[in-house]
Amino acid sequence: TVGAFCVVYGTKNIFSNCLVSNCTIDSALVGYFSTLGNGNAQFNTFQDCKVYDNRSTISIAGFLTNDANNTFVDCSVYGNTAANSMDSFSIQSNRNTLLNCSSLNNSVTGGLGLMEGLRLVGSYNEFNNCEFSNNSGTTDANSYGIRVISGSNNFFMRNVAYANGLTSPLIENQLSGVEVGSITTPGGGRNGKPSSRLNSSKAPWTNLRVTG
Repeated sequence: TVGAFCVVYGTKNIFSNCLVSNCTIDSALVGYFSTLGNGNAQFNTFQDCKVYDNRSTISIAGFLTNDANNTFVDCSVYGNTAANSMDSFSIQSNRNTLLNCSSLNNSVTGGLGLMEGLRLVGSYNEFNNCEFSNNSGTTDANSYGIRVISGSNNFFMRNVAYANGLTSPLIENQLSGVEVGSITTPGGGRNGKPSSRLNSSKAPWTNLRVTG
């Protein structure tokens, strides 16, 4: 695995305006890596950092943390291609925060074929005002906007997941595992496109999922 920015030991650091771009490697690529999950890489902030236009013959993780209490603000992952699998944001711990972050136009071309805009294994994390759109795995079933694997008491507010899929995006994969009561799914609309009915949403603080 190749890690561009790795925080193994260190707390209360601020990484601002960083860029991982135009990498083509025959290995797994991690843009920003906060590990080992032993409590030695907490309370770090990643602000306005980007991972875009990278190519891997195996897998890509844009931002990955195995430790708690880290914050990601205005960070984005877009235009990347992996041959086996990709997680734009992989949160594998508790009490982390994503604010104004995005995963856009990323793709997986083969192998496992799994594409996840956000992969979550953990509790008491916050995700606010983020977008996960137009990401595709090798099939619609392997394409996710947000995918909650496990955990509890996670807070999702004003997030958007749109058209994550290959040909016919699955509505259930846009915000998979997010509490149903916090999701708005616009329906109907001109030419059958739900996105033309966004103004019908009466609860703008909820999370929005749209397939087309």
